[in-house]
Amino acid sequence: MITDELAELVRSAIVSARDAGELPLSEPDFAVTLETPRNRHHGDYSTNVALALRKSTGLADSRDIAARILRRIPTDNRLIARTEVAGPGFINFYLKPAWLQDSLVQIEREDLCFGTSTLRAGERVLIEFVSANPTGPISVVNGRAAVLGDVLANLLASQGATVGREFYINDALNSTQLAVFAETVFVRYMQILGHPVTFADGRTEAAGGGPAKDPVAFPEKGYPGDYVRDIARSLVEEFGDRYEGADADERDEFFRTAT
Repeated sequence: MITDELAELVRSAIVSARDAGELPLSEPDFAVTLETPRNRHHGDYSTNVALALRKSTGLADSRDIAARILRRIPTDNRLIARTEVAGPGFINFYLKPAWLQDSLVQIEREDLCFGTSTLRAGERVLIEFVSANPTGPISVVNGRAAVLGDVLANLLASQGATVGREFYINDALNSTQLAVFAETVFVRYMQILGHPVTFADGRTEAAGGGPAKDPVAFPEKGYPGDYVRDIARSLVEEFGDRYEGADADERDEFFRTAT
């Protein structure tokens, strides 16, 4: 990456200046960080390494430290068009257009391998995402989690990590949640076939049409969404009244598996 190359150039310049006696470094280890300036007039990248080296060099003027570092960076570098010392000692880099053109060529050449590395080789990561509710339609949050989770997993895998993906779906046939959902669909199915629906608070909801039949009770924790009616309507269209008079076991098995 461009930031890695620039950081290595700066590190080499610091070491060169130290070996030449221009930077009396008392600590052998130092970090070089690069950031994108908020103002594009301040260059493509900037580093505050000169300010960070004041203590270890014993030099008070960070602008002087920056100038000593810049003198050790080759002027014929293929990446850098020009450099400058700014503010209290920031080093700003202005890059040649060719580096971007070279990057495009590299991306085309490496195709799907571009940006991959072994930086996280040996790491095992488990990501659980989406885990959509089987008793309701997928939401915007679920959709967003699917995208973010998959992108994160792909990113980690591209850096060498072994990634496991998990989706939890509570669709077991012995699930209380699924049992209540199936019962709700059954009630809406019966309503379309002419059975009024009664609620625990005493309300009654009219049937879908035709002669009135025996009422059915809405489950205490049933699902009120209109999407349940849509599911029930599709079952009526496909199976008619086949399960209107079915015994409890046959009815439960059908509505648990059909929904």
